[in-house]
Amino acid sequence: MGDILTVKLDESTQASKQARTNFGKKNDVSIGVPEAFGHSVDKLSGSIDGNRNFNGNATSQQQNSLRGAITVAVYKVLPNGVLAIRGEKWLTLNQGDEYMRVTGLVRAEDIERDNSVSSQRIANARISYAGRGALSDANSAGWLTRFFNHPLFPI
Repeated sequence: MGDILTVKLDESTQASKQARTNFGKKNDVSIGVPEAFGHSVDKLSGSIDGNRNFNGNATSQQQNSLRGAITVAVYKVLPNGVLAIRGEKWLTLNQGDEYMRVTGLVRAEDIERDNSVSSQRIANARISYAGRGALSDANSAGWLTRFFNHPLFPI
């Protein structure tokens, strides 16, 4: 416990998703001509028609790559010798802050001679990379866009 390791980050992901939705519904209600005292009352008859159609298409693509290194600490040694690691790194840049966080499990035999381990050898890895500040804010949807895209928005 307390040992320090360097995690060599070499991660890349690529994902794409496509969806198409089509549905429609039609309602017809008719009220026949009622009779009152043996006479037809035409003014009380009527009909209602309703028609609703929806066609939607969506495509999403995402590609990410993370390369670099982060130093982490061993915070627990499991009974089988596996090391539980965690660490984070904060970078303050001109336009904001960025942070990287890594947690996971490492086998002792996966540690290189230079006391490093590849991120691809970490079990149950959780690797976070995010930022805050002007650049991060500019890359996020505004409040009005988030409002209209919310699942509870009626349209």
